[in-house]
Amino acid sequence: MSVDNHTTTTTTTTTRVLCLVYTMKKSHSTKIRAIRETWAGLCDGFLAFSTESDPRIPAISIPHNGPEQYDNMWQKVRSIWRFVG
Repeated sequence: MSVDNHTTTTTTTTTRVLCLVYTMKKSHSTKIRAIRETWAGLCDGFLAFSTESDPRIPAISIPHNGPEQYDNMWQKVRSIWRFVG
Protein backbone atom coordinates (compact mmCIF):
# COMPACT_ATOMS: atom_id res chain seq x y z
CA MET A 1 0.00 0.00 0.00
CA SER A 2 1.38 3.46 -0.90
CA VAL A 3 0.52 6.79 0.70
CA ASP A 4 0.64 10.12 -1.20
CA ASN A 5 1.99 12.82 1.10
CA HIS A 6 1.84 15.74 -1.41
CA THR A 7 0.42 18.96 -0.05
CA THR A 8 -1.50 21.37 -2.26
CA THR A 9 -0.95 25.07 -1.60
CA THR A 10 -3.25 27.71 -2.97
CA THR A 11 -2.04 31.28 -3.31
CA THR A 12 -4.55 34.10 -3.49
CA THR A 13 -3.64 37.39 -5.14
CA THR A 14 -5.74 40.48 -4.57
CA THR A 15 -5.98 42.89 -7.45
CA ARG A 16 -5.73 46.54 -6.51
CA VAL A 17 -6.63 49.48 -8.73
CA LEU A 18 -5.23 53.02 -8.58
CA CYS A 19 -7.42 55.41 -10.58
CA LEU A 20 -5.77 58.49 -12.07
CA VAL A 21 -7.53 61.32 -13.90
CA TYR A 22 -6.30 64.49 -15.52
CA THR A 23 -8.56 67.51 -15.63
CA MET A 24 -8.59 71.26 -15.95
CA LYS A 25 -9.34 73.86 -13.29
CA LYS A 26 -12.80 74.62 -14.71
CA SER A 27 -13.87 70.99 -14.11
CA HIS A 28 -12.87 70.77 -10.44
CA SER A 29 -16.31 71.50 -9.03
CA THR A 30 -18.26 69.53 -11.66
CA LYS A 31 -16.48 66.56 -13.23
CA ILE A 32 -14.10 65.69 -10.39
CA ARG A 33 -16.90 66.03 -7.88
CA ALA A 34 -19.09 63.68 -9.97
CA ILE A 35 -16.25 61.16 -10.28
CA ARG A 36 -15.67 61.20 -6.51
CA GLU A 37 -19.39 60.72 -5.84
CA THR A 38 -19.70 57.79 -8.26
CA TRP A 39 -16.95 55.42 -9.36
CA ALA A 40 -13.86 56.81 -7.53
CA GLY A 41 -15.02 55.05 -4.36
CA LEU A 42 -14.54 51.70 -6.12
CA CYS A 43 -10.81 52.40 -6.58
CA ASP A 44 -8.23 51.39 -4.00
CA GLY A 45 -6.66 54.79 -4.56
CA PHE A 46 -7.72 57.89 -6.48
CA LEU A 47 -5.61 60.84 -7.62
CA ALA A 48 -6.74 63.86 -9.61
CA PHE A 49 -4.14 65.76 -11.59
CA SER A 50 -4.92 69.16 -13.01
CA THR A 51 -3.75 72.37 -14.59
CA GLU A 52 -3.91 73.88 -11.09
CA SER A 53 -3.59 72.49 -7.56
CA ASP A 54 -6.77 72.55 -5.50
CA PRO A 55 -6.69 71.23 -1.90
CA ARG A 56 -10.51 70.99 -1.77
CA ILE A 57 -10.57 68.08 -4.26
CA PRO A 58 -7.58 67.47 -3.80
CA ALA A 59 -6.03 68.04 -7.23
CA ILE A 60 -2.32 68.02 -7.90
CA SER A 61 -0.82 70.40 -10.44
CA ILE A 62 1.78 68.49 -12.38
CA PRO A 63 4.28 70.09 -14.78
CA HIS A 64 4.60 68.57 -18.22
CA ASN A 65 6.46 69.26 -21.44
CA GLY A 66 4.69 71.18 -24.18
CA PRO A 67 1.58 73.34 -24.31
CA GLU A 68 -1.58 72.96 -22.24
CA GLN A 69 -3.81 71.46 -24.91
CA TYR A 70 -5.61 68.19 -25.60
CA ASP A 71 -3.19 67.21 -28.37
CA ASN A 72 -0.44 67.14 -25.77
CA MET A 73 -2.12 64.51 -23.57
CA TRP A 74 0.76 62.05 -23.94
CA GLN A 75 3.14 64.45 -22.14
CA LYS A 76 0.61 64.87 -19.34
CA VAL A 77 0.26 61.10 -18.94
CA ARG A 78 4.05 60.70 -18.88
CA SER A 79 4.26 63.27 -16.08
CA ILE A 80 1.55 61.50 -14.11
CA TRP A 81 3.36 58.15 -14.36
CA ARG A 82 6.59 59.83 -13.27
CA PHE A 83 4.78 61.23 -10.24
CA VAL A 84 3.21 57.94 -9.13
CA GLY A 85 6.18 55.78 -10.13
